Amino acid sequence: MIRDRVTSGLPLDDVPVVDCHGHLGSWQLLHMARNTVDDTVETMDRLGIDTLCLSPFLGCFCDFRRGNDALGEAVRRYPDRLVGQFTVNPHYADEINAELDRCQREYGVRMLKIHPFCHEYPVDREGYRPLWAYANDHRLVVLSHTWESDPNCGPAMFGPIAADYPGATIILAHAGGTQEGCRQTIEVVRAHDNLYLDTATSQLHVAMIERFVHEVGPQRVLFGSDIPLLDPAAQLGRIALAEIEEADKEMILGQNAHRLLGD
Repeated sequence: MIRDRVTSGLPLDDVPVVDCHGHLGSWQLLHMARNTVDDTVETMDRLGIDTLCLSPFLGCFCDFRRGNDALGEAVRRYPDRLVGQFTVNPHYADEINAELDRCQREYGVRMLKIHPFCHEYPVDREGYRPLWAYANDHRLVVLSHTWESDPNCGPAMFGPIAADYPGATIILAHAGGTQEGCRQTIEVVRAHDNLYLDTATSQLHVAMIERFVHEVGPQRVLFGSDIPLLDPAAQLGRIALAEIEEADKEMILGQNAHRLLGD
């Protein structure tokens, strides 16, 4: 069983595990040990994480082109282990389509990542519309940072976006973060079939995994760790030790992500 392997300190090598939320590189505000791509793959091996979907810190801040190129090279080094989440900047809306077309030609694009908090730009404003239209037309998965009532990316802001762009699959990262954020996330995910949530969080809410499964269904919940910002072992343990069915754990840990990515 998944619980038994984790509590015994063994890697989860008997079930598919996809981490839908990771990062490449460093962030100037925090020290992160073992944050190179090689370090990350070693950590994945130790824990039994088969695939990591990751975005470049550089692209979530000041330089989306350099960030995308660094990401593309990392994915080329580990094509069987990494899925790139390419980034754009809503302050340069007129460059979004060209950049995503470039990334598609040079690297192939399966996922996108946006960070409205870091870009200090509301997710529902005009600067993001080219990205949503691109994701809708190409039927891409978009992972977005969310946080409780954040004026740039509060969970409730994604309801109209999901309705306007039904071809886009949208994962609400951190599920809104706080207890209230989780409540907001559950409410909006239940209302829109193309919304999902991930479990990466720096806050441990008692029985929140169980609540997600009960209220939105295990098919709408994805395992995320936020590596290297957070320790993926602890994030993995939250799923493995949750009081839910084994089949639900398998969906959350990997099956749902494989389905969304068309694997």
